[in-house]
Amino acid sequence: MNAFNDPLKFVAAPVLLIVLFLATGCFGPKELIDPYYSLHGLADAGKLRYDGFLIGIEKQSRERIQAPLEGYPGISFPDTISGISRVEQNWRRRDFRSLTDDPKALYVTHVMQYDRTDRADPSKVKVSAVFNAYREYHLPPFSASSRSYTLLDSAMTEKLKHAHENNNPFTHILVYSMGWNNDQYQAVNRINRITDSLTAVSRNDPGTAFRPMVVALTWPSVWLKGSESEAIRSLGHISSYFNKANDADEIGYSIANKLIHQVILPKKQLEVRRTPLQVVLVGHSLGARLLSRAVFSRMLLDDGGDHPGQHVDLFVGLQPAFSANRFIDGKGGEGSPYAQYRRMNTAFAFTTSVHDRANQKAIIAFGSLNLGSELGLNAAREHPEIFHILKWSGPSDAEAIRRAGRSMKEQEKNRILLLDASDIITDGSSRKPSGEYASAHNDIYDEEMAELLWQLIKSFAAPD
Repeated sequence: MNAFNDPLKFVAAPVLLIVLFLATGCFGPKELIDPYYSLHGLADAGKLRYDGFLIGIEKQSRERIQAPLEGYPGISFPDTISGISRVEQNWRRRDFRSLTDDPKALYVTHVMQYDRTDRADPSKVKVSAVFNAYREYHLPPFSASSRSYTLLDSAMTEKLKHAHENNNPFTHILVYSMGWNNDQYQAVNRINRITDSLTAVSRNDPGTAFRPMVVALTWPSVWLKGSESEAIRSLGHISSYFNKANDADEIGYSIANKLIHQVILPKKQLEVRRTPLQVVLVGHSLGARLLSRAVFSRMLLDDGGDHPGQHVDLFVGLQPAFSANRFIDGKGGEGSPYAQYRRMNTAFAFTTSVHDRANQKAIIAFGSLNLGSELGLNAAREHPEIFHILKWSGPSDAEAIRRAGRSMKEQEKNRILLLDASDIITDGSSRKPSGEYASAHNDIYDEEMAELLWQLIKSFAAPD
């Protein structure tokens, strides 16, 4: 639900400003302050170190960019949704409309392609523009973004075919979205770090093929980051949470929905493939909110019917910043938008930690049982028919994940895998060999997390 449609949440806004002032959120104190969208200029700094694509999303006044007064072309709420009550449908319809009638619209302004030219040297990456509206416009109009999907579709198809023809096919498409208060450089840096760790772990386990194409979905999750004043930057950080939580859902309903269902998933059925291409989505914090909303919004598309074989294989939410109630029928004020997970062929896995203070504080202010927090974990414990909760402390727990995967496949009974990773997602530097500080909410980049991601990929998204 739009945060400001609920009077109680509107009253909670001043509380948020106080509480989150001390919260780390998704932002590290030593990270660079750079213009958000410099990467459309083919800058070397901040580029992906992997074969793949970067999608840049921006937000502007609908009037300034000649966007529709409300909503998004090709996205509409259906008259009926089978299997859910009329009351639930009304809740979801109200939520959809409140989130997509923002006076500012979100739209794609650039798509960059990254091609590794030396497999042994990650710094050797060719950068090119698949779509760059800035070449033609100082302020790109909304209509320009429609070409981005077609151009990305063609470029991705050609890249997959070229890799196959050179006997070096991709095994996975990894789609990433980072969370609150990350500019584009930070988002790309974090995606590189996660993929670096994951790739290193996979090399020590050659039994499962792993050559990923990376898709980095970057979005304007930060306010006032370019200011030279630390006080103003802090104000932008503190005051933006409500707005950015809503933006994450709005992008999920619209842009990410189209990208995943109309561009990425059809690639699983390319005729050149000998083995199925695995699609894995990895979202952190509000990035998990964004991508999960997209996965559950296919019915909003003009072609939103059944598409056999076109499904996300594995969804991983790292410290997700959305309510556990989204999966539970009749709970919360959003109409339980994720309750249909049982009908899907996607494996859903989420991490949670009792040490995640950022998610916990957001709960106090926002009134949402964020799944990445201790309160979210406790809420999940009350619904064992929905959440399969496992403890994860390291590779010694891998067999439990494998058993869960086998059980779901054999029984054809999908449940949400919730991993209590409190032993590896901690707050502080004492456990880190490098001495690097990381808040628990952001403790997602090291080898320990990569071991968990790798076990999930092996169990739920391994090529046949």
